[in-house]
Amino acid sequence: MGHRLTNEARAAIARKWRGSGQTQAVFAAEHNITDRTLRAWLNRWAPSHPASPEVVRELVEQTIERLRGLVANRDAGDGKPTPSGDVNTVETVPPAVPPRPSPAAPPIHSTPAGVVAWDMGNIARQ
Repeated sequence: MGHRLTNEARAAIARKWRGSGQTQAVFAAEHNITDRTLRAWLNRWAPSHPASPEVVRELVEQTIERLRGLVANRDAGDGKPTPSGDVNTVETVPPAVPPRPSPAAPPIHSTPAGVVAWDMGNIARQ
């Protein structure tokens, strides 16, 4: 594309891919972007698990009720903060955006002298 796209245009392209039925590579090529760029736009503007206002509202209301229970118990003076409601019920709400995996630390090797050395084998030598 000869011109820069606005964030709104990028978001529209990302959302359009979700319903296209095409692979990311094919869809990206049709829009003159790389599939890597499309994935970045998807992560930013069209996450796979968008949080609806209803889900967010329910989560906030549950949290407020639990906090009220903690405050009420603290004010009652028993010193044991317990959430209000049924403590045996476990509610699960999917995250709005799936968590990203943390990068793995490079392997550590010990030398005979006890000195720790980092594995730098993946760095290109010049």
